[in-house]
Amino acid sequence: MGKKSIKLSDGTTYLELLEYVHLDGKVNVLVRISRRSDDSITSLDFELPFQEVHLLHRYFDDFMRDHKQLIEDYTKKQANKIRKLKDLYHDCEAIGSFSIEEVTELQKLDIPFLSLLALELKMPVDELNTFLRSHRLPFLLLKRILERNYLGNSS
Repeated sequence: MGKKSIKLSDGTTYLELLEYVHLDGKVNVLVRISRRSDDSITSLDFELPFQEVHLLHRYFDDFMRDHKQLIEDYTKKQANKIRKLKDLYHDCEAIGSFSIEEVTELQKLDIPFLSLLALELKMPVDELNTFLRSHRLPFLLLKRILERNYLGNSS
């Protein structure tokens, strides 16, 4: 059985197309869509006969055209979120530490940083929240958590 593969990614969502050529000449395409969220990956797999792939392409083409503004708004929102995250990261890096103010800003960006930090420090969230109100923590903790979960090593 021959196999060709195409993989696309936008950071958290992955699209993979695997083309299988069977010995009898029949061609199928396995479509896998995966989304990474925190520490889990959710995947949807389905298989199509090769001749039906053009229908899927046409559907997505129509969808993209019909939802162009929604997609553009989402793309701008994500780019703005990443820019703010990187700015916050670099500000904390320059200072060498972070506090509850930065944690609050991360929460506004829909990043559950307090929970991730509590998990990293093996500390209850309430205790950590109280501690952060009067103390700053080293930048390296922020760096490790954000790079592992959101930025990769390309901050």
